[in-house]
Amino acid sequence: MKIAFTKCECCGNDYVYIDSGSPIFRESISKTSLITDDKFFKKITVSLSDRRFGIGSDGAVFYKFPAEKTEYDLEIRMYNSDGSEGLLCGTALRSAACILDEKLAKSCLQKSSYKIKTASGIKMVKKDDSCGFIAEIGKADFSAGEKFSVLKKPVINYTFCCGVPLTLLSVGNLHAVAFVDDIKSFDLENFYKAVKRSKIFTAPFNLEIAKVTSDNSLFTRVYENGSGETLCCGTGACAVAAAAVLLKKLASKNINTAFNGGTVSVKCDQSYNLSVGGNVKKVFTGVYYYEP
Repeated sequence: MKIAFTKCECCGNDYVYIDSGSPIFRESISKTSLITDDKFFKKITVSLSDRRFGIGSDGAVFYKFPAEKTEYDLEIRMYNSDGSEGLLCGTALRSAACILDEKLAKSCLQKSSYKIKTASGIKMVKKDDSCGFIAEIGKADFSAGEKFSVLKKPVINYTFCCGVPLTLLSVGNLHAVAFVDDIKSFDLENFYKAVKRSKIFTAPFNLEIAKVTSDNSLFTRVYENGSGETLCCGTGACAVAAAAVLLKKLASKNINTAFNGGTVSVKCDQSYNLSVGGNVKKVFTGVYYYEP
């Protein structure tokens, strides 16, 4: 089975993008025993994400143009490298907007902003001269602990295990944030596994550790549910910025969040409405030979 794809990355957070609405792709699915899109998306994501035997990525994003006029310009579904579906991804929003913008440029139909439908609702992505694309993520929800923790109340700078205080919030997907001093040598993987093993949180979550580096800058590492430690994470950058402002670690509402893969810009207003901006790089296009 031949599947056309585009690979994009934002600060090393890389995904494979597939037009799941194309006639050729739909025909390919119909020839498999996997009768639903979800089952097919899960299996192909695991295969193509493999960095030795596949294309290599943090996951896959399946995009589809609406069949008729709707309130959004594009619909996306994002899957982690282990095949689990994610609710929201800042990198995928910006990259999908870039792919859409490039496609519309061929017929001179480009716009200054695009509405993209996700599992967490419709999100706006705007073009920006300085940083490529800015995705409006939405408002940080610090009450997430009421629904998604064993405490059944907001989790703000609370120490569960390992002596490290955590703050739980939702930015369309769930994040646990910790601020540490020795961030580079911190054993992030084992910390994530310890928190997950404890069953403190009752839904899948990403885990960030962060350190304030100036009055408007942070350095962050992220361990993503279903993918492991990645070089960058758009929603993770937003979660860390919001937590830093809430805990009064930063006063600035314009925050540069650095990761091992690069730096993204986050805006966090007084109501904790968040947006993330950063350049998108199209790495290559190709055809993936998949055997179901």
